[in-house]
Amino acid sequence: MSNFPNAKKDWDADQRFCWAAVASNALTAAGYAEAAGFTDDTLDMENAKTAESKVFQYFKNHFENKGGYPIYGVRWFMTGKYDIPDEWTMDVSRIIEPGGGFFPDISLSGKIRQFPASALRLCKPYFSNKSGACAIKVGIYNTNNNQLLQNHALSLYSVGHEDEDGQEYDENDPRYYNIITCCNPDVVDEGVKFFRIFYDTKTRKYLFLDEPWKIHHILFLDSLIEKHEASFH
Repeated sequence: MSNFPNAKKDWDADQRFCWAAVASNALTAAGYAEAAGFTDDTLDMENAKTAESKVFQYFKNHFENKGGYPIYGVRWFMTGKYDIPDEWTMDVSRIIEPGGGFFPDISLSGKIRQFPASALRLCKPYFSNKSGACAIKVGIYNTNNNQLLQNHALSLYSVGHEDEDGQEYDENDPRYYNIITCCNPDVVDEGVKFFRIFYDTKTRKYLFLDEPWKIHHILFLDSLIEKHEASFH
């Protein structure tokens, strides 16, 4: 497994699967993929070579090529339950083949959480202690940053600060953090990339300096610390 799991779309019937690629990276980084039998050396799945790409292929074999949310994908992989509300009218991915449920006996309480963008600083222990995985849900906006065009997801691998003239915030202030590293499932040949961000106190979201993106939510997934026997499919 890479230090930075980086599942990529191949743009062949997976154009809207960013959520599943990011869920695959989180499950791999936090140890669930390996425990479920998805490793670099096992489960020969089509052209997938790495653990995260095999998990991603598993998602693609079980879901429609439509938008979704990493947190629901992670829950489905672990419990087999895909609990996106039925009343949602948006065009979200639905299951086409039953699956998931590799860890039906694990309690998800406290193990998987989603917080607003202002909680970005809480990611730091996950990276320094390697105690789990993080991902971000971003909104892609028009050039004026006032109209949401679509949602996107990125795998998050570091949160940091670079000194700027006149900036005197402490580490508990969301404005302190101005640089992150991510993997973008949409860019096929790209690895981990640095992005400069800033916190907008009015919207309580982080804005990207070089992209028309805003961070909406952050996904936290605790590592699989205890050994659990996965239920294979």
